[in-house]
Amino acid sequence: MIFDIRWILVTLIFLFLIAPFIIANIYFSKLLTPQARIALSPKKIRIVSGKYIEIYLVDTEDKITSTERIQFAQIKDIRQRQKSWVIEIKDSHIVGIIIPRQSIIKIFEQQNDCNSTYSSNFFD
Repeated sequence: MIFDIRWILVTLIFLFLIAPFIIANIYFSKLLTPQARIALSPKKIRIVSGKYIEIYLVDTEDKITSTERIQFAQIKDIRQRQKSWVIEIKDSHIVGIIIPRQSIIKIFEQQNDCNSTYSSNFFD
């Protein structure tokens, strides 16, 4: 058997460049718990003023897979951060919601361009 440095280089390339992508894909698609998968998945929200917040879980094709409704009485605290709003929720498996301020500003700009009233829909 002849020792060839090229095979070691090919093995190292596979080990450090290709294998992490394969492992990450398996981890995020199969090994996460359902709650962690829900926390990391994309969402859309709708706020009905004074009543409830609806959270829509969205899959990769932008189809709604499930809906969660949180009553305003369940809201523990709303804090304004530098780049987001944080809504803390009590008595729910959802601990909190982080809403980027840029998405809220975008909604208000769209509504002001149309000269319509505020509808509390936080869809993109």
